[in-house]
Amino acid sequence: MSADDLGALGTTEVQDAVAALLGTAVGEGAALGWVEPPEADDVRTLLTELGAAGRRGDADVVLAWDGGTLVGFGYWRRYARPTHRPQADLERVVVVASHRGRGLGRELVDRLVSSATDAGIETLTLDVRGDNASAIALYERAGFRRYGVLPDFVAFGDRRWDKVLMMRRLQDGPEAEPTSQPRSQSARTDHLVAWAVLQRADGWVLLGRRAGVTYGNGLWGLPGGHVEDHESMAEAAAREVAEEVGLVVAPSDLTPIGVTRYVDGAMRGTSFFFRARRWQGDPAAVSECSAVDWFDPERLPDDALPWLAATLGRHLSGDWLDDQP
Repeated sequence: MSADDLGALGTTEVQDAVAALLGTAVGEGAALGWVEPPEADDVRTLLTELGAAGRRGDADVVLAWDGGTLVGFGYWRRYARPTHRPQADLERVVVVASHRGRGLGRELVDRLVSSATDAGIETLTLDVRGDNASAIALYERAGFRRYGVLPDFVAFGDRRWDKVLMMRRLQDGPEAEPTSQPRSQSARTDHLVAWAVLQRADGWVLLGRRAGVTYGNGLWGLPGGHVEDHESMAEAAAREVAEEVGLVVAPSDLTPIGVTRYVDGAMRGTSFFFRARRWQGDPAAVSECSAVDWFDPERLPDDALPWLAATLGRHLSGDWLDDQP
C-alpha cells in the first residue's frame, strides 16, 4: 500500500468495513484463527499495528472494494524474531462469499506476493487449516508448496484439524551454510490434476489462454486444475470447466481417456484427462484465462503448453497411460 493507503487503515470507515468482513467470515466458519467474530477494538488494534509495520516496510495490506463495499482483505507481516527478519508470513486472505470463484482471492495473493518481493522478503510462509482444500489449491496455483503438517493442531471446541504449512521462495538470500544432512523428501509436493478435453463433432478441442497463473501464464491449455479433497476426478474437471471457460459439463458426461505422470523439480504429480462431447453454454474466458478458442488437436498453436500436443495426441489416439517422468 502507499503511505496514503496505509494511513487509511486508521480511518473509521476502513476499520468498520474490515471488522464487518472478518466478523461475517468467521461467523460463516472461515478458518481465520478466531473462534468467535473479533471485537471491533481488536480489529482496530490489528490495523493500527499493520499500518505502523507497513510504514517501516515490515508489512503490507491489500483491500478490494466493490463500490463502497469491502469484499476482500489480506496482509503479510515480517517475522519479529531477529533471526527470521528476512522472512514474512502471509497471515490472512479473506474474500466475501458473494465474490468467491471470480479470481479475487488469487488477485489478492498475487498482490501480496508482489509487495513482499519488492520489500526484499526472501521466503513467504503461510498456514491453512487442513480441511480448507480450496485455499490449499489456490495457494498451490499461486506457487506455494507444502513443507509440513502439524496433525490435529487446530482446535475448535472438541474438534481438531491438521495445520498445513506452506511456503514460497521469493528470492535468494546469502548462500546457505552446507549441511551434513540431506534435504528431506517431504519437501517434494505431490499433485492430482484433472484436465477436460471438450471435443466438438469435427474433432476440434477447446483451449484457453492461461492468464494470472503461475504455471504456463500466457500459453494455451486445456481447462483443468488441482483436485480438491472432497471431489472425484471428474467432479474436479467439471468444476474447472465452469470456472475457467463458463461451460456446464455433467461429471457423468466426462469419460476418462488417459493418465500422465510428471516430475517438475520439487513438484511431481499425476494428471487425469477426461473427454466430453456435450455441455451447456457457450465458451468464454471467465477465470484464469484471457481468451478461448477451438483448435485441431493435430495442429495446436506453437504457444500451447509445451507438453500438450504430444500428451493430447497419445490419449486421443487410445494410448491410455503416459508413464514417462
